[in-house]
Amino acid sequence: MTIRKGCCPTTGGGGSITDHFAPKYLVGNVLAGDPAVGSGPPFRYIPDPGDGSGIATALAQPDGPGDIWIRPGTYTLAAALPAVPAGVLVRGSGRGTTIIIGLSAGDQGIFALSAGSGLHDMTVQSPAPTGATAGSTAMISCTDSVSLERLTLEMNPSAGSTLLDAVYMTGGAGPPPGSNATDILIRVGGDGTVPGRGLHMQGVQPNPSPFLFARNIEIYGVGGLSTGCWIEDAVFVCSQLLIFEYTDTGLAWTTPSGNGGGSLRVDEGAMQTSVGNALTVGVAIQGSGHVLRSLAIACNNTTGGIGMRLTGPDQSSINAIEIDDCLITGFADGIVGGENGITTTSFGSNTISDCLVFAASRGIWLSGPSVTGNQIVDNQIGVSDLVSPPPIGGIIIDDDPQGGASSNTLKGNIVNVNGGGSAAVHGIRCASQLSVIEGNIVRLNGGGYCISLEDGAERTTVTGNVCTSDGDSLGCIYQAAAANPVVRCVVNGNSCTSNYSVDPVAGIPAAIVLEGRASVASNNTIFTGTPSGDSPGITLTATTNNSNVVGNVCEGSASLAVNDLGALNNVSNNIGV
Repeated sequence: MTIRKGCCPTTGGGGSITDHFAPKYLVGNVLAGDPAVGSGPPFRYIPDPGDGSGIATALAQPDGPGDIWIRPGTYTLAAALPAVPAGVLVRGSGRGTTIIIGLSAGDQGIFALSAGSGLHDMTVQSPAPTGATAGSTAMISCTDSVSLERLTLEMNPSAGSTLLDAVYMTGGAGPPPGSNATDILIRVGGDGTVPGRGLHMQGVQPNPSPFLFARNIEIYGVGGLSTGCWIEDAVFVCSQLLIFEYTDTGLAWTTPSGNGGGSLRVDEGAMQTSVGNALTVGVAIQGSGHVLRSLAIACNNTTGGIGMRLTGPDQSSINAIEIDDCLITGFADGIVGGENGITTTSFGSNTISDCLVFAASRGIWLSGPSVTGNQIVDNQIGVSDLVSPPPIGGIIIDDDPQGGASSNTLKGNIVNVNGGGSAAVHGIRCASQLSVIEGNIVRLNGGGYCISLEDGAERTTVTGNVCTSDGDSLGCIYQAAAANPVVRCVVNGNSCTSNYSVDPVAGIPAAIVLEGRASVASNNTIFTGTPSGDSPGITLTATTNNSNVVGNVCEGSASLAVNDLGALNNVSNNIGV
């Protein structure tokens, strides 16, 4: 279109300039009282009788791209809409004001967004199917570099429906500039026979992974939400993420390709469900390079489930993950990482800090020989009810097969565990060599030991911990012999309190029990409470040899501070009070 403007010449004396404004289309709703007759360019009004035909006309205009504005009203589609062209913004008049209702049979996809397009300010609904469906598996499907803002999306996947996702996003052919989503409310209903997902991002080789930067995303299950967000080999960065009433997984980041293309960062969010089951997982993460901060993850189901799972797929690496300031409650296991049934080539340099974890069986559980160089610091952990088979405890690092897990740090944690009378339940159980257990406060009631160094924990340092064992727990600190004695460990400067309702037999159990060899126990302060008021504070079993036990103060052990049943040990300068 050419505009004559004598007052604004391009070369002097008059002339013409080109109109660089993109065409604008206004779609009105005749049923809501808008005019039934259209008007022509440059800004075009298109009437819609309420069946979406006016919207389809606007999307199909040959002189685009251009923004499309949709007036208030309900538009119940009579046919599938054309794709939103590249660079076109489709804008309604507000959520609950402009309402688009999709088909109940046939293709239930509603908007397909091309690169650079957008969808703003409306409610989009997909009804339960009333006939055969085919075609799209998502209400809103898009490639990368789209804009989604101020939307309410309602989906009802039911028997016979092909719909799985409220929003599906995949990468384009070129370098992705990234998409954004702001103020999105997703409700997933249905009859529960079809596993519905709120947001599904998928990187598909050889295209680059899609990027999505999101804020204030709310996803609610109303009977049909299986997974809130399912991210496959993609980049998802989100602040303020809320996911409620999911059955399987709240948030999942997976790498089916195994190449770990993409990453996850979520700051501030909540995931809660009352419809979980024994396999429910709050957050499931694979791959490396993720950050999770300030998440509240809750489940009203203590018969199973995992709050946060950092495992798989087989033969993958899980490294450089930061979990900080999270609350996890109501699951059998709080945070689980490492192998647990699959082979992980590397699980290292991960940090779990400042989290509050309440679980039925295990607070934090890392398993496998690949568990190396991780930090578990400044967390508060509570474990009770005990619904799973061993191992059970507050913090557990397993090494199976023995020999690989190493160099892990457990520092500044507060651990409270109800052992339920089982000697297999420990506050902290470590089977990792060259590790540091320092400055933790551990309380165990009716279990094994506050801190147990298991097979594989050689050359580990246990220092500056405050341990209290009650309810006839076995004791405070234990160094195992088993098939491969734990060797060259340092147990130093700990404060241990053990209370027993009966006197130990032959000095076992005791507050500190060493069964390994070539180790040091020094400068520990021990109180042992027994009916007789006189029981050893430290016991060296018959397998203990070449160890140095010096400078310990054992209250409640007036006759024998250290009971040495081993050989070639140096036991000196210990005080029984």
